[in-house]
Amino acid sequence: MTISFLLYGLALVLAGLAFLLLPLLQARKSILMVMILVVALPSLTWLVYSTVGNPAALQSLALQQAGDSPQSMDEAISKLRIELQKNPDNIEGWMLLGRSLLNMNQAEQAINIYRKALTLAPADPYIKMELGSAIVQATEPSQQGFPAEARTYLEQAYAADPELQKAQWMLGIAAAAEGNHLRALELWGDLLAKIDPASNISTTIKQQISQSRSALGIQAPVTETAIININIAVDESLHSSLSPQASVFVFLKIPGQAGMPLAVKRLPASQLPLSLELTDADILQLGNTLLDFPELLLSAKLSATGSADVSANDLQAATVSVKPSSKTPISLILRAKEK
Repeated sequence: MTISFLLYGLALVLAGLAFLLLPLLQARKSILMVMILVVALPSLTWLVYSTVGNPAALQSLALQQAGDSPQSMDEAISKLRIELQKNPDNIEGWMLLGRSLLNMNQAEQAINIYRKALTLAPADPYIKMELGSAIVQATEPSQQGFPAEARTYLEQAYAADPELQKAQWMLGIAAAAEGNHLRALELWGDLLAKIDPASNISTTIKQQISQSRSALGIQAPVTETAIININIAVDESLHSSLSPQASVFVFLKIPGQAGMPLAVKRLPASQLPLSLELTDADILQLGNTLLDFPELLLSAKLSATGSADVSANDLQAATVSVKPSSKTPISLILRAKEK
C-alpha cells in the first residue's frame, strides 16, 4: 500500500465525516441515525484496507503523483470510479467508494456499491455488515421499524463473526426498536465487555442499557445493597512483560449457569495492581441484586491483546467463591496458565 493511496483513502473518510455529521447534529435528526454514524464511521480506511484483499491493484492511481491530491470529494470519487473500471474485481476499492458515497450522504448509491462488493465476496461478513449499516442510514427517520433487509445482513455478519462490534451494536438497536429489550440487553451487555470502558461508545451503550431496563420496568437501585471489594495483582515475575494494550477482565458468574456473566468489568492492565468494586449497578441480567445470590463465582483474566476472547496466552486468576453479604475484600493474582 503506497502512502499516497493511504492518504487518499483517509482524506475521503475524514472529509466525509466532517461533511455529514455536523449537518445531522445541527438538524437534530433521528438519534438512531446519529448514533449509528458515530459508531460506524470511525471504522477507518486503515483497518479495512490492511485486512481485506490486496490494495496493490489500486496503486496505479494518478493520485500517487506528487501534487495530484484530490481537490474535492467529487473529484476523488470520480478518480476512484475510473480506477475501478480498470480493476472491477478490487473489493477494497468498491468498499472505499461505498464508504465515500455514504459519507457524502449518497446512501442509495453506496448501497448499490456495497451490493457490487458482495457479489465479489458473497460470504464476507464485513461487507454484509457495511451493507446492512448503509441500508439503515438510507432509511427515512419517519419509517416505522428497523429495515428487515438490513437486519438480515447484520444477523448473517454477526453469526459469521461475533467480533464485528458494529453489527452487534446495531442488532441491539434493532431488538430495542422492536420492543425486544431482553435481546438488546444481551447483545449490549456482551459488547460492553469487549470495548474500552473509558470510551464514549461505552458510555453510550450504558445509556442504551439503562433505557432498555427502564422500558422493562427495571430501575437502577437508588442505593447499593452490597459491595464486592476486589484487589487484583499480577505475578511479579510477569509484570515487566505486560504489553501496553493489555486489559484485565473481571467476571462475576452465577454457579452452574452458562452464558452471559452476572457482571463484568474491563480495566487497563497498566493500572495493576488495582482495586475495584462490583455493585448492583454492574449487574447485566435483569431483576437481580447481588444479595439475591448466597454465593457467586469471581474470576479474572489478563488479555495481552485486549480481547475478551479466550487465548492460550492469557494470564488468569483462580476462580474464587464469594458471598455478596461479606465485607471481606477478595484478592486475585494473575498468573500464567499451567501447561
